[in-house]
Amino acid sequence: MADADAEIVVQALGRLSFLGQVYDATTGTLGIASLFDKTKVAAATVTTPTPRTEAEVKIVKTAKERAHLLNVSASVSVSICGGTVTVRGFGDYLDRSDTREESVTITGVIRGRTIHKRLDLSNEPLVTNVVLDGDQIRASGATHVVTAITYGGSVLGSFSQGKSDASSDENIKGSFSLSILQGIAGLAKAEGSADITSELAKKAKGYSVSTTLVADYIDYVQTTPYTPEQVIETLQQGLPFSSDEGGNVGVPLELVLTPISRFDRQSSALLFQELQEEDLLRLMSMYDDIVDLKQRRTTIRIQLEAGSVTNPAIQYLTLFPSFSDACEARESAVEAIRVQAKAELARFLRDYRTLTNTTKTAEEFVAESRPKYSTELDLYAADFDQWQQLLQVEQVAKNHNFPLCQLSDIELAMNRPGPNSLIVALTPPAVSKISLLNAYRAWGGDIKRWQDKDDEGNNLKAEYYTLYADAALDVPLLKLDGTRSSIALALTKARDGAKTVHLKYGYRKANTASKDWTMLNQDWWGIVVDAKMKTRYIGEMKDGVPHGHGVVTYVDGTKYDGEWFYGQRDGIGEITRGSRIIAQGLFLDGEYRPEKEAIDGELLNTMLYPYSSNIIEVNAYRKSEWLGRATMAIGLDHIYKVEGTAAKIARAMGWKDGQRFQLTPLYLSASGTARSPYVLVVNGPKIESGPYPEGYTRSKRWPDDLIEDVLNDADGADWLADRSFTRRLSMFTPLKEYPMPGILTKRFQAIQIEAMVVESE
Repeated sequence: MADADAEIVVQALGRLSFLGQVYDATTGTLGIASLFDKTKVAAATVTTPTPRTEAEVKIVKTAKERAHLLNVSASVSVSICGGTVTVRGFGDYLDRSDTREESVTITGVIRGRTIHKRLDLSNEPLVTNVVLDGDQIRASGATHVVTAITYGGSVLGSFSQGKSDASSDENIKGSFSLSILQGIAGLAKAEGSADITSELAKKAKGYSVSTTLVADYIDYVQTTPYTPEQVIETLQQGLPFSSDEGGNVGVPLELVLTPISRFDRQSSALLFQELQEEDLLRLMSMYDDIVDLKQRRTTIRIQLEAGSVTNPAIQYLTLFPSFSDACEARESAVEAIRVQAKAELARFLRDYRTLTNTTKTAEEFVAESRPKYSTELDLYAADFDQWQQLLQVEQVAKNHNFPLCQLSDIELAMNRPGPNSLIVALTPPAVSKISLLNAYRAWGGDIKRWQDKDDEGNNLKAEYYTLYADAALDVPLLKLDGTRSSIALALTKARDGAKTVHLKYGYRKANTASKDWTMLNQDWWGIVVDAKMKTRYIGEMKDGVPHGHGVVTYVDGTKYDGEWFYGQRDGIGEITRGSRIIAQGLFLDGEYRPEKEAIDGELLNTMLYPYSSNIIEVNAYRKSEWLGRATMAIGLDHIYKVEGTAAKIARAMGWKDGQRFQLTPLYLSASGTARSPYVLVVNGPKIESGPYPEGYTRSKRWPDDLIEDVLNDADGADWLADRSFTRRLSMFTPLKEYPMPGILTKRFQAIQIEAMVVESE
């Protein structure tokens, strides 16, 4: 406990003060009454000139640092923080709880002293002329009287940069502090240098800052708000005071308070005690910690309300709604703790100083107040870590061209016309960094390469997005789900495994009737890793194996990018190692078909049949209703039989025994459609009839048979006009995209086969 009979020195902080004024030390407030006869006060006043001006510049954050800069005692500072003292301007500066967010503040203060007025306490007429009786003193709560005043003034200018305005934590602590600090310090030493003022204003403009100007000699309310330039100009002008006789001596700056008990023994029953300095600082530190936590919470909320790095038009709170709602609720909880702490601090100070309740020490008071704060501090630490993780998710997604998006972006992409696809990386809360990076580096890159290859020829390319799997988005997100519940499955898988799951929206190659969602590895689109063979596949799948277009990476670094048929390379593809092409062309049943194989060694056959294998595309119909599509490679040499082709088509289309189709080869061009006369009727995987009439003697290479040029004369067919069905020199001019074959390349034109359902009679 501090000595209750000792004098107290406090700052006036812009409060109206006069010698003889009563003061309540239990609340830190000045009364309106004078303890002494005012005529006696004037006669007992001693005036001493004290000319002195000093300037100080500091980086301040805590209430303790702010109080030190203003030379405010811990007693008054705690009273201001507790709300028992209300001081405009300086009080707001000391109690930083109104500051919106975590910030760095650079403050310059100029303090000037002019004269010191004190009462001569040995003056008998003064000390014996107390005009307030004991009842009046007790009613006013007065404990002290103002016995000395130092005049002058203070002006304080501050520049604050909130953390949300800084580009990085390093910036807020580094370049901003150094630049502004040096500028104000230079201003204080330059004695009104216009160059310094201009340079400092330029520096202040370079940052997003808020400014404050507080002076105890002006009505600051009438002159706010201040721009950085106005604050700098006011600081440059200095103080308009003088200690000369008859000059402007300023306003009360510092007060000396003497216990009333020295003058009126009737008030000896008035009891007052003050806390020790260390206890006052402990209380300030506790309140400061709560304010600091509140500002940290506000900082996160302000950042959530800001536009995202990916798209400034999108607020983070729409990307992470659950996290945003939780942070807002916890910010309110911290503010409630601050308000409660302020009220409890005021009550504790009042009870202790008036000896109403002295059973509780400052240390015990702090210990009782800490648990709620500690709980909220732990919650903040967890939320701050999560916020950093969410920002990391956004940055990683942006770096890998899977930008974070809103649900409305997904809906917009789904509504685009055309065959384009939509790839969505569904990322759950608490995803690990390793899993996140793998989702984009390992799989995201392969998915993009595969999809870009698949999009060749499309005017509209696939779109790639990352969607944060926030539980608050579940209801509207699931409304976008398709018939296979792929989105629901992906949400469950992502959250259970704490890893990113990829979804695709678009057409299947085998079904372009409607678009739908599919999850990676759910049905026809996936990734297959063979740990034993050390291969990785990404692409279309069927029955758990590669089927359709896909890319596989082998252990030696080579890649196959092309078509597959039930786990085998089958169709157009290429094998590469780095930028070098090892093989390019047609693959059949897992084997590369690099060139034409001569049939029975006959040159004629080599001319007529440029290839020993080709691609077929089968489209199935029931009358005008399209049923599906399949693409595959087939052999066209004497080894590859029609029976094998029929069975392969049935497997690709999923036909079973009892399902009958008539297969007719077609040749499509800008001039029209030619239909082959060699029709095959199948029942499931087996041939029922055709494709050749009885007694047919030509080489059998269905569906790439020789046909007779319809332009030949009526006397008979010229053998030179006979060509492979898909590669003949007549009857139509070849398409530009598919010129007459020379070297085998990826420019194959698939043999078109129409598969029409044969209805039962």
